Amino acid sequence: MAKVHWFSERRKRQASWLFLGIVAFILLLLLFSKCSSSNNQSGSSGAAGGVSADPVMSGSAAPTSGSSAGAVRLHSDGRAVCEEIPLNGDKAFSAEVPADIRWDYASAGLKYPLSSSVGPVYRPGYVGQCFAHSPSGAAMAAVNYVGASSELETSEEDRRVLLSERMEGKPEPLPLSREGAQQAKEQGFTMLVVGYSVEEYSVSDAKVKVYLVAQQGNKKALRSMVLPVVWEEGDWKVFVPEGQDIEYQDSTDTVPMNFLSVNRG
Repeated sequence: MAKVHWFSERRKRQASWLFLGIVAFILLLLLFSKCSSSNNQSGSSGAAGGVSADPVMSGSAAPTSGSSAGAVRLHSDGRAVCEEIPLNGDKAFSAEVPADIRWDYASAGLKYPLSSSVGPVYRPGYVGQCFAHSPSGAAMAAVNYVGASSELETSEEDRRVLLSERMEGKPEPLPLSREGAQQAKEQGFTMLVVGYSVEEYSVSDAKVKVYLVAQQGNKKALRSMVLPVVWEEGDWKVFVPEGQDIEYQDSTDTVPMNFLSVNRG
């Protein structure tokens, strides 16, 4: 009988140890699962924090959208109804380069800047609208028109919203030749908008000289053009008086307002 009793006690001890082992194994599994979950959440959070909010500078010609906060609605012709962009007192008549410029590429080979603070603040595709009522805003409107006029994905109807209504029925100041742009692109011809100077300014109109560096292979040349803009229904629009031509000219100027001094891209 003692032998049987000893065997029963041993079986009880084995059962107890087995039960404790199972419990310990379950606890370890739960602990491992919790740690893995925590690590995954941490990794996901880090990835989300590393994604840039800047929609530009992908190196492609894909459309980039700015904030739509500057436009509350659109007219039937696509012109935006722009809200006034708030400016500090010292910025209302400042022609300085916006501190927040970022770069975009037009498919015809042009690289040009954009700004969220000065404009365009409404840009559903390649054509930006709504600029600050300031010399800097006028300059960025002129630059924006140069960029849109180099984008093969835009139509003349798209670009017309950047022109004054007084130019209705008149030819575009910078008509886009798709054949010529495609040929230039194939030959490795590129252009970079490097800066501007506000030649004349009033609250109703301005003249902006836009500077570009044209490059093909190792050859570079600084060129410029003067674009007149007018303040029309709450936004800057390009307006070229009849008989005045807009064309690129070779330049030896020192670029007054240089985008590269703020962001070299």
